[in-house]
Amino acid sequence: MADQAGRDEATAPRQVGRPRNLIRNEATHRRTLMTVSKAFYVEGRSKVEIAEQFGMSRFKVARALEEAREVGIVSITVNSNAPLPELSDELARHLHLRRACVVEVYGDQENVRAAVGRTAGTFLREGLDDGEVLGIGWGRTLNTMFDNIDHLPRWRSCSCRAASAATCTTRPTS
Repeated sequence: MADQAGRDEATAPRQVGRPRNLIRNEATHRRTLMTVSKAFYVEGRSKVEIAEQFGMSRFKVARALEEAREVGIVSITVNSNAPLPELSDELARHLHLRRACVVEVYGDQENVRAAVGRTAGTFLREGLDDGEVLGIGWGRTLNTMFDNIDHLPRWRSCSCRAASAATCTTRPTS
């Protein structure tokens, strides 16, 4: 029997892998990407181990890990959160502050905000003394700051609605 191009079945090119016209279940595929990524990045398993578990080649595991990063399932952030004391001192001098804290973080915007917020929370918890006035604005980064504060001394809040200290109002807290 000949195919449409006039070749017989013995000489027709053989299809390898999944048929191109097969519609994959996106939810199942996404779940596989998440499971493979978790096994590799969180559990620290090798690509060979993951391949054996899922019945795929280690090359497919590598492609799944790459795709998971591309579609946003995996984002890699280097959270050194390392304080930079020289830069912190320079910033404090420049802005006429008693103290400042500059940290080094990398990653996407959400992870950087979280890292800066955690550092700010630690900085506040360790550096705020009884009776001091704390002036803060508000935003997504500062919102994450409060996730890292389990205790604060008695302080007066200063709600700043503009860049001028004259617009701040203070209220005692307990």
